This record gives sequence, C-alpha cells and structure tokens, in this order.
Amino acid sequence: DLADRVNLGLIPSSEEGWPVACRLLKRDTGGTLHIHQNVTTPLHHEPPEHSSAIDVEEGSSMEESSPRIQRDMEVWTAWASDTARRISTLLSDITGSKWRTNIKHIEH
Repeated sequence: DLADRVNLGLIPSSEEGWPVACRLLKRDTGGTLHIHQNVTTPLHHEPPEHSSAIDVEEGSSMEESSPRIQRDMEVWTAWASDTARRISTLLSDITGSKWRTNIKHIEH
C-alpha cells in the first residue's frame, strides 16, 4: 500500500513479481504496473521490419502497418488483455475489493 507505479522490467517474464507488485500498489488510489514480457509470436520468414507500438488509450490504428506487424500486434494485444484480467483478479484476491484495469501501451 505504498506505490503509485511499479516497474516490472524482468525479462523474459515478470510474472513471478506480479503478486508482490500488486501488494505494493496504493489501495485507495491504485497505480500503474509497467510490465515487461517477451511475448512469443509465430516465426516469420520475412525480413525484419521496423519496431511497432500502439497507444491503446489513444486508439492508435494498425491499419497502415504491414500484415506481419498486424499479426504480431494481435498476439501482443491478446496477451495484454489476458494480463489485465489476471492482474485484476490478483488485486481482488489480495484486497478483497473489485479493481478496474486498463492497458495503456503495447510496444515491440
């Protein structure tokens, strides 16, 4: 019950740190969990393309991205949505209260 923001920068996965991070968030105001994770996408036999990112809150569009980047972003977005659900469940289990989570940014 002391942090506004917790940076979970452990690679390849920060998942083991999620329960501790959730316990650290302020119970009355919540906060931000900055979660790093290597998300596996299907192998592509195409040349690498530029990095990609999406600001979920601002509704960034992937329409002009290549098909490969669009596929990757779909996988990453699905992972992020599942993670948000799991974090919400963890917070509810820890505090006994209902929590609302949202995804702010996804980046490669």
